[in-house]
Amino acid sequence: MAHRGGKRRHALPADKRRGRHRCLGTYYCAGMGPELGRSLADRSSRDAAQPSVDSPEEKGVKPDMFVIAVDPAPGRKSTVFDGTNYFKMSGRELRVYLAEPRNRTQETLLCWDAPLTGPGSPASAGKSPSDFTQRRIEQFFSRNETGFKTPKGISVLPYSGCPHWTITRSLLGLPRTGPYDVEYHGLPYHLLPGPGSERGGRASVVEVHPAVAAWLWCRGAKGECWEYKKDIGILNEMWSIILSRIRFRWADRPTPGDDDEFDASVGYLLGSLYHGERNDVAEGERDVVILGDRVTGSFLLPVVPGLESGWRAWINCS
Repeated sequence: MAHRGGKRRHALPADKRRGRHRCLGTYYCAGMGPELGRSLADRSSRDAAQPSVDSPEEKGVKPDMFVIAVDPAPGRKSTVFDGTNYFKMSGRELRVYLAEPRNRTQETLLCWDAPLTGPGSPASAGKSPSDFTQRRIEQFFSRNETGFKTPKGISVLPYSGCPHWTITRSLLGLPRTGPYDVEYHGLPYHLLPGPGSERGGRASVVEVHPAVAAWLWCRGAKGECWEYKKDIGILNEMWSIILSRIRFRWADRPTPGDDDEFDASVGYLLGSLYHGERNDVAEGERDVVILGDRVTGSFLLPVVPGLESGWRAWINCS
C-alpha cells in the first residue's frame, strides 16, 4: 500500500516478473514459509561475505547490519523487501517474519511505511484538537507556507485517515494513542528517533514515507506529473532519477515493477543510507535525516536544501 493515499494497480507483465517474488503462500514450518527461511539464511551468509560498499564514495549496508523495508497492507498482502527479494506476506506471515530480526545478534533497522506515532503525548492525548487526526509532520507537507507542500500524486494524508495503522498496531504496538498503551520500552522494536536511538545491537523501527522521499529526490529533475501509482512510465522515470542521485550501489538487486515494490525499494534505500552513515558521517555530508520526533511525528527522508531549516522555522512559528 502506497503510504497514505489511494492507488491504482499496475505491474510488469508476468513473463518479465518471473523470479522477482518469493511468495510465502500457505507453507509453514514452525510458522514460517520455507522460501522465507532460505532467503534469510542466504542473506545472512551473503552480507557476511560481501559488503554492499564498493568504494569510499558509495554508501550501503554494513555487513553486520540488516535493513528491511515493509509496505504494510491491512486487507491484502503486505510487500517486504530485504535487499534481495520482494515478498508478499499475509498478516500472519508478516508477524512470524518480524519476530526473526529481534533474535539477531546483529543490528536491524525496520523501515515501516505507515504512521508509527500519534498524539504528541499519549498519556494526555486529547488536549490538542489534532491529537487524533493529523500530526505536525503531515501538516508540514500539506501547507503552502512551508515551501514543501507535495504535488498531486504525492499523497500525505492525516494519520487518522491511513487504514494501515490497524495492522501496524497489531504487529508493532504502534502508534501509541493513549495512556493504556504499552510503554515504548516494552515494545518489540525500538522506535526511532527517541531515547537510546544511537545504541547498537537492538532491532529498531523508523517511519518512512516513500512517496515524499521519492519526490524530494526527484525535484528539479522531472516534470510536473508525479502520479507514479497510476503510470509505470512515471515510476520508471522516478526510479532512474533516484538511482542517479544517491551514493548507493543498487547492483544486482531487483528493479521495482509496481508501486508497492517501488515504495519498499525507496524505504530500503533510506534505511540503508541511514544505517551506513549514522555513526561515521559528518552532519554536512549526510544523505538522509529523520525529520521530526515522537511529539511531532517523523519521517526518514533525503537531505535536500532548505528542508531541515524550513522544518525548524515552521515548528518554532506555528
